[in-house]
Amino acid sequence: EDHDRHAPAAAARALQQPEWASLDELKDVLLSLEAKPPLVDATACADLTVELGRAARGEAFVLQAGECAERFADANPETVLAKADQLHRLADEFTGTSGLPTVRMGRIAGQYAKPRSNPTETLSDGTVLPVYRGDAVNAPEPTSAARTALPSRLLLAYRNAGNTL
Repeated sequence: EDHDRHAPAAAARALQQPEWASLDELKDVLLSLEAKPPLVDATACADLTVELGRAARGEAFVLQAGECAERFADANPETVLAKADQLHRLADEFTGTSGLPTVRMGRIAGQYAKPRSNPTETLSDGTVLPVYRGDAVNAPEPTSAARTALPSRLLLAYRNAGNTL
């Protein structure tokens, strides 16, 4: 059945999963996220596919820019507008130099988690903590409480991505 895909066995198949504080809460959060509207509509995705097709045929240039991982604190109008402005200025330069239209792809509004090579890190005092996996999972402060992987942070990621968009 549909609800079974959130069972712990399903999550165990995915690589780079944190040890969530509560699998029951994770299941509830995932169900809540499924019920929310998509942040990007199908038309925007189809338009991007067309634009990338033009680039693949050599009729356009692709510029992708953005953060490796975004912070929730940066989901504010000033920071978002500055990033978008930088992307547009770079794209305009590429268009001016190449003579081709530039497909602008911003890695923004959703890069709130990141994979890690190791599940833990060792501090200089020998303390072993879960690694920081991005604001969608835990917090960067080097404490047990901050590094706890909280499913509720996934809802914050959705909200911040929506605000950024």
